[in-house]
Amino acid sequence: MKRIVILSLSFVLAIAISCNNESKSKSNKETTELDLKKVDLGDSCVLKDHSYESVIKYHDKGCLDERWPMRIEADLNKDSINEVMLKIEDYSRGAFYVLYTKKDNSWQIISEEVAANHLEIQLNEEVNSGWFNFSTFESHKEFIWSWRDGKYENIEIIENEQ
Repeated sequence: MKRIVILSLSFVLAIAISCNNESKSKSNKETTELDLKKVDLGDSCVLKDHSYESVIKYHDKGCLDERWPMRIEADLNKDSINEVMLKIEDYSRGAFYVLYTKKDNSWQIISEEVAANHLEIQLNEEVNSGWFNFSTFESHKEFIWSWRDGKYENIEIIENEQ
């Protein structure tokens, strides 16, 4: 009789522990889902196009990490008006930017997805059709950008030693 009671108590105890763990697991799942809902900013953080105005609105919504600058400026054609790089996407070692120039009172895209990190861009000595080549940097890489057929293109990636 003692064995039946002990086995019965052991069985009841095992069921109680199992139910408690299942309840905790369900509670953790609910918490995780709630946390995800807090982080998910919905359609407001979807960048629909790369127009200057759309990217500025995207920045205003707080959709991007602020480790990397939202905006980088440099005069790439020496017309005394800075070209502007606006951040569109973060990644662990830097960000992607879209490069714009001001023409006829509007901002026009002259390069999509320029990779860069927190360092400013560096103008190089070479000039193509009045536009300076420039370099951006990411971790141990240097990206060289050159003016080609009316826009900037990445022409070389240099791996630097650590």
